[in-house]
Amino acid sequence: MTCGEWLSSREEREGRITSATSWMIVRELLVMERDDRDEVREFDIQEIADFCGVDRRHIARIERSALAKVREKCVEFADYGKAKGTVRL
Repeated sequence: MTCGEWLSSREEREGRITSATSWMIVRELLVMERDDRDEVREFDIQEIADFCGVDRRHIARIERSALAKVREKCVEFADYGKAKGTVRL
């Protein structure tokens, strides 16, 4: 846990992470445009954590939570499609 995590509330930390990751994306898009690149640079969990000022485990938890939500939505979509007869799995 970093010093910033000890001194901020959960809401402040979540807001900081959201802002920092948004800025990372915008910055990367600007660099891509400047360098006339087509491919997006991939960031690892440690790079994101360092940029946001939080522990890498916190970013890993956010990633796992996001993936679980995507899986849940995919299952809901598949179930809806099966019920309507539009999706075959």
